[in-house]
Amino acid sequence: MKNLFLFFPFLFLSACTSDTGSTEGLETMALEATVLDLNESEMILPEQLFFHDGYIVSAHRQRKNIFRVFEFESGKYLGEFGSSGNGPDEYLDIIYRSIKSSATANKIIAMEGSSSQILSIDFKGSNSEIKFERSHSIQVPLNTLFINDAIFFGDSLMIAHSNSDLMEGELFTFDLRDSSIFEFGDYSNLGDFNTNLSAIVKYELYFKKLIQHPTERLFAVLYSKYNKIRIFDLQLNLVSEGYLPDDHINQPIIRNERSVDYSNTFSYNLDVDASKDFIFGLSTGNTRSEYSAMSTDEIVKATSKVFVWNWKGELVSKLVLDQPVSLIAYHEETNSLVAVNPFIDNQLFIYPLSKLKENE
Repeated sequence: MKNLFLFFPFLFLSACTSDTGSTEGLETMALEATVLDLNESEMILPEQLFFHDGYIVSAHRQRKNIFRVFEFESGKYLGEFGSSGNGPDEYLDIIYRSIKSSATANKIIAMEGSSSQILSIDFKGSNSEIKFERSHSIQVPLNTLFINDAIFFGDSLMIAHSNSDLMEGELFTFDLRDSSIFEFGDYSNLGDFNTNLSAIVKYELYFKKLIQHPTERLFAVLYSKYNKIRIFDLQLNLVSEGYLPDDHINQPIIRNERSVDYSNTFSYNLDVDASKDFIFGLSTGNTRSEYSAMSTDEIVKATSKVFVWNWKGELVSKLVLDQPVSLIAYHEETNSLVAVNPFIDNQLFIYPLSKLKENE
């Protein structure tokens, strides 16, 4: 319960209790979790959760060491690394939204916000010892400052989005080999909105998460204000897209070029991950107005929802989790989603996905 008030900003966007009418007829599966106790105290509100080289890693910028490593499925604590600071083996203001274990490079890739540098990180686990290796950092162009999310293919290609005033495109690619950058702008089919908006409004209105296919040269873009998914190849060609029926009542309202009203808007895809068959988006079932009317007890006992898409852009299922969840990570070996409950420290919650049908 001590984390409740710390977590209010997240819940303001993401409390989950009720179904939306736009998903009527969609296959819904209610899932109950098994609990994994972590052998370490004070794992409080990690900002990122992912698997790397068979280990589960949590990241928290406010800790002395940013990364904590646990065995899966024992929950055994192995160690921590990535000190926060200005030293040669330290990090400064890592952008946690871009911390991921690259599916194709098998490294942890992160962005250091103050220097706008790409950091490639690796570690080796041996029993209870973690050996940390920091590789050479790479400077990204200054016009890409304020990178909000990024994915990496191999050791050379970054795909990202930014709300920098100097960036025109919705997405851009950056080739680490020759520092070349290519911007891609496409705000179509996201509502009847004028795109001649300030960078701040575009940042909020078109905020998105990126996720790469584990083995193929594809990636997906999932929006936070629209239950919509777009799938691209590495040349930024649109391969497919999927969506729920438009809900005109719960659309954002643009007051002017610098102000958007989200009080009656749902928040989608607050955290995402993917398997070879499916894309998972952790989403909400409440608008901000509905959340503000909820009691503390209702918030703590709320359920969460994960929309499941295949890599054809088809929405295949809605998972209803048995508790509030702030982060998800897919584990291939057990075919399960691993989740964090923001009100419970030192535990992870595992949801089996055996009932999900594989793509034909």
